[in-house]
Amino acid sequence: IPTPAGRVDIHVSNNSLHESFSGKLTLSVASGWKVSPETLPYTLPPNSDTTLSVTVTQENRELMHWGILAQVEQHGQTIMDVATNYDYPYEVDGENREKQYLITIRNQGGLPLVGTAKLITQLDTGEFFPLPSITPSIGDFSIPAYQEKRILFTNNSQQIPQWVYAKISANNQVHYTMLELATVKEE
Repeated sequence: IPTPAGRVDIHVSNNSLHESFSGKLTLSVASGWKVSPETLPYTLPPNSDTTLSVTVTQENRELMHWGILAQVEQHGQTIMDVATNYDYPYEVDGENREKQYLITIRNQGGLPLVGTAKLITQLDTGEFFPLPSITPSIGDFSIPAYQEKRILFTNNSQQIPQWVYAKISANNQVHYTMLELATVKEE
């Protein structure tokens, strides 16, 4: 997207060699912005693409951050792409609560944040394989603009990890945060 306001072209491709598909493109924009239309239908024959155009307008002239989230549904899967003028529109904090890890994801952007959270430890790297160490293995989330979500992971192994990272994959970005291993006592 060359400019945050004006005409925006979204390219949708069908890479299947044999199957056509139809669906709708759904668009969301950051608070203070407007997109028209918000949904567009499309039909793509095999091995083809199309360009769908929308208009983005700035409702609040003082805003510095902007973003647009484009989503299509295909075979029960959501495929999305994000364009924004700022990198990680979210913060990740983690607390070690003995054999539990509480991850807090704060969406600081004006778009919904959709993705997954996973904890990675040396218990998962093969050193103690095949012990299943952390549950849930992946935590799915959908966080509205300027909200937060907490996910509690539990270490089911007898081993205590030497290090723990939270891997957050959201809106086509991946963010790793190292968790402090000092235990926080619950009050």
